[in-house]
Amino acid sequence: MGIYIEHFRNQYRNVAHSQPLRDVLCYRAIATLLSHRLQGILSRYSQCLLLAESAEYEDKLNDSILDGVAIAAKRFECMVGRLKVS
Repeated sequence: MGIYIEHFRNQYRNVAHSQPLRDVLCYRAIATLLSHRLQGILSRYSQCLLLAESAEYEDKLNDSILDGVAIAAKRFECMVGRLKVS
């Protein structure tokens, strides 16, 4: 791929010196192409954000499990506190 790009650059340099209008038109075409590509990327990104915001996720854990985890965390903190005092 790099060989093709280098070949294109060499051909473009030869033509650009003899035809400055072609240089301007080429830059304009490249800018238009990149602009359209960036717009496509941004529109896909914004669609993904909208889908992520509107999606409803089911909780993986029940409330009873989360309550048990909270109680276990408090017990662990108490045990760590007792160890620090000793």
